[in-house]
Amino acid sequence: MMQNILRSVKYFLHLCVLCAAVIFAMHFAGLLAVPLPELPALLFSSWRGWVLATAVVVLSAAYPFTGFITRRVEGDIDEDRERIVNAFRNEGFTLVSQDDEGLTFRAVSPLRRLWLHLDDEVRVAQFGQWIELAGQRRTVARVAPRLAAYVAAGARDRD
Repeated sequence: MMQNILRSVKYFLHLCVLCAAVIFAMHFAGLLAVPLPELPALLFSSWRGWVLATAVVVLSAAYPFTGFITRRVEGDIDEDRERIVNAFRNEGFTLVSQDDEGLTFRAVSPLRRLWLHLDDEVRVAQFGQWIELAGQRRTVARVAPRLAAYVAAGARDRD
């Protein structure tokens, strides 16, 4: 529960920074119809400003439930360990820990870690005949197909 609240707050701050960056870009491009100091008062005195604020809050609250997924790839975590590490390495992740439950990967680049709200951890575990990847949606969705291809190529090489 506490982790979901923390993820929501991080995403809220991310969206606020993004909105501020767009507003500053519009200001420097000369596209704002009002002077920058008057913008906050004007923004929250209109219904459009309140709709924007509500959208940011709703998106932030939904993020822990929509931004994280679990995917499964057929394979064995012990036999395909090198392929798993290579799949994550090609996506810019590195193995940070290994225990009885599985492997943990994190982004290598500090900028990418920041872009992923410091929630860049992906857990890889064995689930029956499947390798289970659990983490942030955009990372897992990119690594899972690559890992499936690597494991399939490894299976062909073993045969």
